[in-house]
Amino acid sequence: MNIYDMKLHDVLWLHLNNTEVLRVPGGWIYRAYDSVTQHECLNSCFVPFDNQFMGTPEGSGAVDNSIQQTNGVAKPKS
Repeated sequence: MNIYDMKLHDVLWLHLNNTEVLRVPGGWIYRAYDSVTQHECLNSCFVPFDNQFMGTPEGSGAVDNSIQQTNGVAKPKS
């Protein structure tokens, strides 16, 4: 998956660092969760859309095989 391919309100869960990426108008919100409970949001950050890295290996936003996407929500594979 590529973050630039996300649709509005799609959620991508990055299992390796307990981070959720939410697509919102004008960019993304990254939310970091507690590594033990994975329920408590420790911090969040709005990242505005910028196509500077679109289509480049650095900005591909590609995720590894520990991520799956279903119905607009990406979750760790079991």
